[in-house]
Amino acid sequence: MMDLSLASSYRDVELAYVRHQQAGVRSGEWVPFVYPFHALGMIMLGVYLLIPQSALRFSAFSIFSRYFVFALVSAHSIWSIRNIRSISTANGFGVGLISSWTMLWAATLLVFNDVQRDFARIQRKSDSGVQVATSDRSHDHVANTTTSAISASNGSPRQRSSMQLDKAANGQISTAANGHASGPKNSRTAIYFWQPYPQAFTDRLYWVTDLVLNYRGIAWNWRSSGLPPPPKRVRESLEHNHGASAASPRDRASPDHSHHGHSRASITWEAFRRVSFWYFTIDAIKVIIMRDPYFWGFIDAPAPSYLPSTIAQSPVLLGCYRQILSLASICAALQGIYSLGPLVFVGILGKWFNVNGEPWMYPDGYGSYRHVLDNGLAGWWGGWWHQTFRTMFSAPSQWLIEKMNMNRKSPLAKMLQLVIAFSLSGVLHACGSYTNLPPSRPMSGSFLFFILQPVGIMVQIGLSAALKKAGITARMPKYVRQAGNFIYVHVWLYYIAPLLTDDFARQGLWLFEPVPISPLRGLGFGAEGEGWVCYKQVNPYWYQGEKWWQSGVAI
Repeated sequence: MMDLSLASSYRDVELAYVRHQQAGVRSGEWVPFVYPFHALGMIMLGVYLLIPQSALRFSAFSIFSRYFVFALVSAHSIWSIRNIRSISTANGFGVGLISSWTMLWAATLLVFNDVQRDFARIQRKSDSGVQVATSDRSHDHVANTTTSAISASNGSPRQRSSMQLDKAANGQISTAANGHASGPKNSRTAIYFWQPYPQAFTDRLYWVTDLVLNYRGIAWNWRSSGLPPPPKRVRESLEHNHGASAASPRDRASPDHSHHGHSRASITWEAFRRVSFWYFTIDAIKVIIMRDPYFWGFIDAPAPSYLPSTIAQSPVLLGCYRQILSLASICAALQGIYSLGPLVFVGILGKWFNVNGEPWMYPDGYGSYRHVLDNGLAGWWGGWWHQTFRTMFSAPSQWLIEKMNMNRKSPLAKMLQLVIAFSLSGVLHACGSYTNLPPSRPMSGSFLFFILQPVGIMVQIGLSAALKKAGITARMPKYVRQAGNFIYVHVWLYYIAPLLTDDFARQGLWLFEPVPISPLRGLGFGAEGEGWVCYKQVNPYWYQGEKWWQSGVAI
């Protein structure tokens, strides 16, 4: 157990965590988080998906091999959670989060779906022809490959596979002699098409890499619900090449918010502005929260001296202050990560990344707050909050509902989806809590927070139904209903959120240094002794393991 009683600054606490981890590694209690060995689970998943099912000869063996690889990935993830610790508290959280995420993502791709049969992604060609299927695939095989762009809310990818490339097989796409579908007469117009699992190895490598690293499925036929559809020009091109079934009615009716027609320079500049905004915002939040020992991990610390007495002397206001800063820290960090995508993959590398280099591939991480006002706690989680892990959280329940022949819209099915999704989210965050060094509370903190969310949602649904049945809702103006949703959500989170945010603080998660150079601390707004450069105590290093494969960059 670490003694933090003599810590006079958050840097002292951070240094104590580093020394504690290093002592555990020297004693053999833990293993440091080392690349590339500890990415082995994701590597195994990608390598297996590169093998065409046709090469496995028998369907029974194909199914067995998928379960076997899932078992290997799971074993590696569980071993990592039990044995690996990092010198950084944020990376320590990442050990558990990434390991459990890898296991759940492997289940989504290997157990709950048949990706080679059902999955397809949007690709682009700029010449006069578009290759609907690779040259070594027959039209019969293409006809049995999904092309639906219907979002995840309309069914699982397995169910959506019923919408096929029938028109391609029936010759309803104008096909040239070389096996390519002819596009619009303007050869300079980008042509978009659905690319199923390719046969050519190079294409397959790109396809699988995109799949394994793609969390939200923006250009895939399993796109997470809540995300905007492709731009109108993309949908029209897909319909031109694959018929009307290439896009759902909801997608066809959606307005076009793309950046089509904007120069790459203007898009890059806008992306740079967003990255800069979030960079300075994150730096400012870091400076503020590090003045409060609560964010060092001292949950019962008194209010910092700079707060007005009105807030400092009120447990309610002080709790609100700390919860708001915790929420702001999470949102700013995630938005900062999301803002890097357009800058790097559109502005800098866009010309080499095909569809992945287009701006519409990088929508905002968060939805409109109107979802919260209109739908309460369900809108908070299902519409406003980031949907990064939604696909793998919903895959098990979709698979169960399909196997049990349940009505997807029935109350029982909806409850099943809620409980499974939040349980898995709780598992992810609890694993992150478990792999951090300080005395965290994985089950009674992080996991309990998420498993209680379905309760809050169902209670609000029940209250709303009772008010509607009594005829009260019909007499309420819309702004009153929205105010009621706002109050319910934030009162609920005031009482429940500390389960999660206190656990984050206990782990030392807020000690993570999010920026390499701090303008504010360089100007003297940070703690004593701080300056422009922030990465001092926690840096990656080369770790030499007992075996060659245990060596690598430790973080």
